[in-house]
Amino acid sequence: MGDSRRPRFSHRQWMFLFILLAGLILLFSGRFLARQAAYYLISTDALEPADAIVVLGAYAPDRMMSAVDLYQQGYAPYIVLSTEERHSATVFDKMEELGIVIPETHDISLSIATQRGVSSSAVLIAENRANSTRTEARKLRPFLKQHQIRSIIAVTSKTHTTRTGKIFRQELGEDIRVIVQVSSYDDFNPDAWWQTRWQARSVLYEYLKLIDYYRVSVMRWMNPGRDR
Repeated sequence: MGDSRRPRFSHRQWMFLFILLAGLILLFSGRFLARQAAYYLISTDALEPADAIVVLGAYAPDRMMSAVDLYQQGYAPYIVLSTEERHSATVFDKMEELGIVIPETHDISLSIATQRGVSSSAVLIAENRANSTRTEARKLRPFLKQHQIRSIIAVTSKTHTTRTGKIFRQELGEDIRVIVQVSSYDDFNPDAWWQTRWQARSVLYEYLKLIDYYRVSVMRWMNPGRDR
């Protein structure tokens, strides 16, 4: 007569199974949380016609390419470019003194637009010399007012969209409607961003900048009379 008793696992076997199960849970939950962290950074609005398309600063040809697509699809009659702050005035002053001319980021963006058939008269250059998203939004406000622009499509990178929407609406106020759109040429993958160094760096930096956004917002709430 055979032994009908069930096989018994040793303590070590139970520990191995427990660790294996815990590891699988952490693996899948970790990936789920990582994906959620990336998706939180991506926020786009329903696309509607506007008075202008604003390409957020920095050297990002993908943003400009996407802005030209929107322009050619008839979503706005103008494209607005910001100018970047010169981090080393000394070297730029010396180059100007020597007659050395190099293209700036907005020059490259303008070149992309004109090579795709956009008239240079449809590209407006805001001489705002911004060094951050908040500074860019703040300095763009009088420029947009001057050109009677009351609604914009703000084109930026995927991980930058959530913060862009928060900051631009805060700085531009209710007078200027903000429609945030992601660059359709951005290769960021929210489902596997941790596998690529530049994507992981983008997520990390963006969360650090979001912390600063909330810090500034709290400071404004505590000191409503002070403008930072």
